[in-house]
Amino acid sequence: MKTKFYKIVFVLLTALFSASAFAQMSVDPNHDFYKDAQKWESQGVISNLPPVRPYPVNVIKEILNTVIEKGSSSQSKKAQAYWEELTGKGWHVQLDANVNYKNSNGDSYFGVDGEPEVNGDIVFFDDLVGIGYRLGFAGYNKTAKEYISTFYPWASNFYRDTLQDPGEIGPLYTYLDTDDLISVGNTSYYVQAGLSRLGFGRFLGDGLTLSEGAYHSANIIFTLRKERWNYTQLYSAIGASKSYDGTMLLPNKYLTFHQFEFNITPRISLAYYENVVFGKRFDFSYFLPAPYMALQGIGGCEDNLQMGLLFNYRIIDGLLWSTDLFVDDVNFNDLVKFNFDTKLRIAARTGLIYYPEDFIISKVALDYTFVTPYTYSHWDYSDDTEKTITENTYNYQNYTNNGLPIGTSLPPNSDQVKLSFDISPVKNLDLTFNFAFARHGNSAETLPVNEAMRYILAEEGVYATDGSIYEHVMLSKEDGKWSYLPSAWNSLNFLNQEHMMYIFQGGVEAKYVLGRFNWGSVSVMAGYTAEYIRNKGVDSNLFTGGLTTSVDTDDDGEIDYYTYNGVDYTSEEELVAAYKADWVSNFTNQFNNYFYIGLRYKW
Repeated sequence: MKTKFYKIVFVLLTALFSASAFAQMSVDPNHDFYKDAQKWESQGVISNLPPVRPYPVNVIKEILNTVIEKGSSSQSKKAQAYWEELTGKGWHVQLDANVNYKNSNGDSYFGVDGEPEVNGDIVFFDDLVGIGYRLGFAGYNKTAKEYISTFYPWASNFYRDTLQDPGEIGPLYTYLDTDDLISVGNTSYYVQAGLSRLGFGRFLGDGLTLSEGAYHSANIIFTLRKERWNYTQLYSAIGASKSYDGTMLLPNKYLTFHQFEFNITPRISLAYYENVVFGKRFDFSYFLPAPYMALQGIGGCEDNLQMGLLFNYRIIDGLLWSTDLFVDDVNFNDLVKFNFDTKLRIAARTGLIYYPEDFIISKVALDYTFVTPYTYSHWDYSDDTEKTITENTYNYQNYTNNGLPIGTSLPPNSDQVKLSFDISPVKNLDLTFNFAFARHGNSAETLPVNEAMRYILAEEGVYATDGSIYEHVMLSKEDGKWSYLPSAWNSLNFLNQEHMMYIFQGGVEAKYVLGRFNWGSVSVMAGYTAEYIRNKGVDSNLFTGGLTTSVDTDDDGEIDYYTYNGVDYTSEEELVAAYKADWVSNFTNQFNNYFYIGLRYKW
């Protein structure tokens, strides 16, 4: 029945709505408007942007009106184009079609995808109530997860909310792709509720705490804006997935977030934020405007709490320096003693973003990001009293939604330097160049022999040892006492592994508007990314469990030897070394070429 419904709707949308408009501004934080809004703020035309994206319709109108009145000729012209899109008809339609190609070490892969979509912005009662919506059906020649793993470079974000429960129409897997937000209030006080992606911070598309590249969530957002300060609080329902690999889904997982930002001067702002991930219960207390650190103490400090600082400095008009520090868990007692080789679960990103005015280059950005081991990767337990974990345990604590990161796409124990710039050499042509260098290590490699053995002798399919967001410091019982693995729990181990994965990426994306007519407009998009990965395989599981069936003991119950891959090992040191040797033997060096070309018809 579900497949028939998908077929009917897909055919009707394709036949009736073979035209489009941009994804709507008030529901999609990845809309180009938000890039321009940050640009206008950096150039000093507007100020005090709301901290969480997307914005309600009346706030967007306020921003556009200001730019139209106070901006330069080019700024006003761009704002006027957004105004016409926003205040035109209440519905638009869109059709995207793309062809993807990947060549990896000589092997070729082809993919096709497309999506018909209807979207719009509607306002009532003199803009006090606004509704933004988009309804589409995305189709792929592979499942969505296969499509992501095949045609997207390392640590990339996927910008469609299409991962689960596909229908099948001929050769395509089809998914419902929809978002909606309703807002109530004026431009100073408003509440938003609905289904959408979220963004926070000045690094658009890959924030540390709320990223536009993350999967959408069901949200209630309250925002209070003043001239010198603002406050935002949100409560989101997200999807819990299995602890080991992020597969499958269950409900009753939640994310809460609040932040207070103060404009110290017209050019300098500082924000303090907190967020909590928890589940298996609905907790009203996180709706309250009180410190989350104190609120979680009511329940025994069992939730996953993070906090952070966001610093922004507009050095000159057009040049922004932004720094975001995300603190997951730290040993404060060691830090005050200047001991930094300790539990330090943090992520940070700092960089410069420059927006020239009326120049062929419209944006230049250079930034550095790092994520220390085990950041974002909290564990949850099947039995909270015994702290037990099985292969079927769902994780209501880690920083993921539907198995995907809520924050940055970089995995723990990684860092990256990224350079990008946007160019508009001729009318209707926009080019974006991106260059990145990243390093990634597997934290399991630095475990001493006795700690590695805990993973080896655990049940198979319970613990991840691939250095991903699913790998956490094991909590197990030794001699009747619960304890974390000491070296992993008490040491930093940041990028100090013997074997490292190195990732080099460079690419260009182009968009050219062929023409705008009464019956719509046609755009062509194309992109190419070259990627070299040295030591691909570092991000695979190092110590797989399940060895207990291959252990022989003597009459006294002492272990005589371990059998692994048909070979007997009489010492734990030899066994761990064998696991590492097999792991290293599977490393490869990859050279990947990604190319896509797309057509967008909109009306």
